[in-house]
Amino acid sequence: MNTFLRSIDVRKHRRALNESALIAKAFIKSFNWLFPSRCIQCDCILTDMEEAFCDTCYIGLPFVENCCARCGQSMPGDFHCCGQCLNKPPNYDNCFCAFEYANPIDDLIVQCKYNQRPDLIERLALSFVTELKANEIPMPDILIPVPMHISRLRQRGFNQSLLLVKAISQRIGVPYSTSIVYKRKNTKPQAGLTLKQRQLNLNDSFEFHSKDQLRHVAIVDDVFTTGATAREITKILKRNGVDYVQVWGLAHTF
Repeated sequence: MNTFLRSIDVRKHRRALNESALIAKAFIKSFNWLFPSRCIQCDCILTDMEEAFCDTCYIGLPFVENCCARCGQSMPGDFHCCGQCLNKPPNYDNCFCAFEYANPIDDLIVQCKYNQRPDLIERLALSFVTELKANEIPMPDILIPVPMHISRLRQRGFNQSLLLVKAISQRIGVPYSTSIVYKRKNTKPQAGLTLKQRQLNLNDSFEFHSKDQLRHVAIVDDVFTTGATAREITKILKRNGVDYVQVWGLAHTF
């Protein structure tokens, strides 16, 4: 008798779960019909909710091509590594940026950072992941967003690198951490500074906080410029036992 009653309870529970799933699907379908996802460039309605651009706009994006796999700098021809990296490579091991910092990517990033549109960076992460997979970039053990000093974070209200990392992590199944690297110094903005000035500006501005044995890490930022930030973070990561460091950037300024 008890077995029979338990069987009835299980069937009821399964039926309730199925009904809840159907209701959830119906709600999502209705929501998508009322508020369809739109291309972030031309504003046309998208058929795929997991995309940021329509096919026409996506084809016209400024993809990074023919670049050095080590430092990410553009170079003529289809070579794996540039002459500078053959002679004096950066301390990080690999650099991947999906797009050039050019229209419309540059405008969308500026809107995100300075016009309070954090949703745009999350949408751009969808396209970044598409290119990440298409280029068969090896997956790290953990993702680290470039940290922002607390005073800058309060001023802006969000860290765009963290938003980017969260969206990427969700789609590739690689965890992220905001506690491994901490920015202890409130440095002046990097814009307009030379490579040497950027390096001096960032010197000893980050701290490492982890007891875990990290092997393969990817540093993630929205815009990769001279690599000064990546070098400084890589320095403390490798000093604390990390073997392999990738740098991932949404866009690269050339």
